[in-house]
Amino acid sequence: MQHAFLALSLVLAGAALGWSAFFSFVAAPIAMRDLDNGRADRYLRNLIESGHLAPASFAALAAGAAFVGGGPGAAGLLLIAAFLFVVARFAISPGARRKANTRILASGLTALLMPVTAAGALLAAIGV
Repeated sequence: MQHAFLALSLVLAGAALGWSAFFSFVAAPIAMRDLDNGRADRYLRNLIESGHLAPASFAALAAGAAFVGGGPGAAGLLLIAAFLFVVARFAISPGARRKANTRILASGLTALLMPVTAAGALLAAIGV
């Protein structure tokens, strides 16, 4: 039964990692390249506000599954990743909406979450 929970943790961590990769390396660069500054800011802000809770939920559920499966190290890292996804969601606060660099900051924060999530998935894969 422990192996099933660790496998579930690995799948959920992979989903959070996939969201990070999609946002950081596909959606954000295309929006910044093809849209003007105002539209790109609005698009990315809406994408962050509506989408960053899903990978945070995936990472939190993966942490719970890893903990139940006997991987406390994986659970700790995935909880940190879930917290950082929520923090990245609030990187574009209402006061910072006028700054042009906030979309780059949010994309960079999301990209920085990839190693943390990948490390949690790796620890879940080996059961640590």
